[in-house]
Amino acid sequence: MPAITGETTRRDAEQARARIVEASRAVLLEVGTGGWTVDAVARRAGCAKGLVHYHFGTKGALLLASAAQIAAARWRRIAAGLELRGPAAIDALWDSVLAAVRSGETRARFGLLALPGTSAAFAPPEVLLEELADRFQDAFDQDDIGLADAGLLLAALNGLEMLLLAGTDESAVREAYHRLLLYLVG
Repeated sequence: MPAITGETTRRDAEQARARIVEASRAVLLEVGTGGWTVDAVARRAGCAKGLVHYHFGTKGALLLASAAQIAAARWRRIAAGLELRGPAAIDALWDSVLAAVRSGETRARFGLLALPGTSAAFAPPEVLLEELADRFQDAFDQDDIGLADAGLLLAALNGLEMLLLAGTDESAVREAYHRLLLYLVG
């Protein structure tokens, strides 16, 4: 039998942490912050509640790790949409809005934003805004999209998601989305 090394233990701990964060994210997407519990996360991760506490110490630390994972997935989805050009980019960004609402991500994200200590995970770093501005310029052949416009786009996508989450007619929200893009690229 091979000896257990520090590297094996460290890798096992990293895998356990990743499994717990993924379970937490899944619970958040299903039930939002109102139904999220450490017990539900442990059940989803297939581990004891004590192991969750061992790896994260506090609920807040686990929620912050979950928020960071949700935010990173959102940035990747938006950036991927802007890898396309013109109408394909417009459709991909709209699809990212719908996917966020339908998956429960929007409800989870805004629920997490209301909790102390998690909002920093959702604040886009300046480098991300710069990348978003650059991709937006490339996707729509624009010369003057700056950080403020990139921030406006992100804020508008948040607003569109909230309208859909609140039950606003999808076609009306999509029309607002198209008007926003006309403003930004017009």
